[in-house]
Amino acid sequence: MKMKNCKICFTLKYFNEFPLSPTSKNGITNQCKCCISKKQKLKNDMNKELFNKRTKNQAILEDFLFIYDPYWLTQEAKDKGLEDPERYNIGYLFEKTMNKLTGFMKTEGNSINDAFKDGVFMEWKTSTVHSSGKTRISGVKNNVTGSYKTATIVAMIYNRITDKLDFFWIPKKYIKRLVDETASGGIEGQYSIKEGKYLPKLGNFYVESFDTILQLIEQEISNSVSN
Repeated sequence: MKMKNCKICFTLKYFNEFPLSPTSKNGITNQCKCCISKKQKLKNDMNKELFNKRTKNQAILEDFLFIYDPYWLTQEAKDKGLEDPERYNIGYLFEKTMNKLTGFMKTEGNSINDAFKDGVFMEWKTSTVHSSGKTRISGVKNNVTGSYKTATIVAMIYNRITDKLDFFWIPKKYIKRLVDETASGGIEGQYSIKEGKYLPKLGNFYVESFDTILQLIEQEISNSVSN
């Protein structure tokens, strides 16, 4: 059986100890399976050290819900929440808190407030920027019916690279052109580690702070009521 030296460990090994490669002359890579496995493990460990800071649920609990939702006011409630952040439907809690903050569901039976319920006037979304810089706001298009969300989207995205929450304001008139027309039915985004910012298209809708989001909502409500 033929043998060759590994480019990494310089050990003479049999061909079957090298992964296949359609681009090389002899059909195999220059690095043995053992060395490739070690390199991948090192890369994974580095990614964990650099990027695996918090989960989306933990970040939204600590940096948003603990601040804006009175339910989490006591230290006891906060400690209990952080025991297992992944047990919570964090998207639902975000929606619930936003409805409280904006008063959309404050008065039952009021025609104005009824029109402002989630999915009619505003669509609340959460997502994550992964270590690759990629993110996706899911559930914007129903791939079965072909229908799109018809409300302005307010998205809160946990950026694992910067370890902070970022906010996006996507008016309903832009939704169709932003949706990835594939099986995902979502809005794709990319955070550039090199440039330290979100790239277009999603980056065009980045908002500097949550306070700005609240101001935009207030303005949207005012415009809707006056019309």
